[in-house]
Amino acid sequence: MSALVGAGAAAIVVVAGLFMASPRPTGTNPPSPGGGAEPASAGRALVALLTSGAGGTTLDCAVAIGAGGLVATTADALAGATSVEAWRNGHWVSASIVGADATSDIGLVRVPFDVSAARFTDEDAVTPGTRVWTMDVTSVPFGAPRPGAGWSESAGTVSAAGTAVNGSRGQGMPSIVVVPLVTAASTGGVLVDADGAVLGIEDTSVVPNSGEVFLPADLVVGVSLDLAAGGTVSHGWLGIDGGPARAAGGAVIESVDPSGPAGGVLAQGDVIVAIDGTPVRTMADLRSRLYMLPAGSPVWLRVDRNGTLATMEVALGSSP
Repeated sequence: MSALVGAGAAAIVVVAGLFMASPRPTGTNPPSPGGGAEPASAGRALVALLTSGAGGTTLDCAVAIGAGGLVATTADALAGATSVEAWRNGHWVSASIVGADATSDIGLVRVPFDVSAARFTDEDAVTPGTRVWTMDVTSVPFGAPRPGAGWSESAGTVSAAGTAVNGSRGQGMPSIVVVPLVTAASTGGVLVDADGAVLGIEDTSVVPNSGEVFLPADLVVGVSLDLAAGGTVSHGWLGIDGGPARAAGGAVIESVDPSGPAGGVLAQGDVIVAIDGTPVRTMADLRSRLYMLPAGSPVWLRVDRNGTLATMEVALGSSP
């Protein structure tokens, strides 16, 4: 897997002030999951989308990332869309697509009403065995051929975190896998923890084997901010390929492009264990951390080379 680049880590810091929830308009979004055990902020941040295109109409879920009605879903949900509507107070109202990034499988929509921004937590806080809840939008009778929007929730357990996505979109990005496997009612379903913080959104472009696959919150927020700023995601390049994961964690380097930014700095067999002070568990994790940084951005890498730790600075190049 090639480590392209840009990072959601900085994005989490940028939007930290947006993560405190405020009261939602009555009837706009679902209640909190877990029978009230979690703060209402999780439910207040969700929006149901009705996406129409040549392939028909789908019901999808989105989560608010900031002010101004900006809600994130998957690029898969928006692929081929000719119109998008949002459910508000028992009616569908027109919404607009801000942008979509197939590489990360993140899409951004603007809805014409205020929604409380979710509280997000970095994927470093997600470990196997963590108890979690999935909130998803479901179809309810509304009048043919258009459904209304209802909500469902299910409890589960994290079985893996940081593993690479293998799907039609988001290939190579990190994921959170949750068991048991439940048939998804829509794409973009939201994963929350016991405190009501959003851990990620569901990626249904992946064919799951043993559990549901979610794109982590830091990736969702980071890509969404880039899309909000310009409608696209521009990313630099580190110029390395990853090898097999190791039990102790870190991004194992299998090869280095000698003409790339890391040429002469990193070497085969090096293990990147942190970037800009943030731990790295896998090559997919590193890719997510780097994904939105533009060419020319300096990054500080903590590298394990034959058991000796060193800090190295690399300026990212332009993605070839």
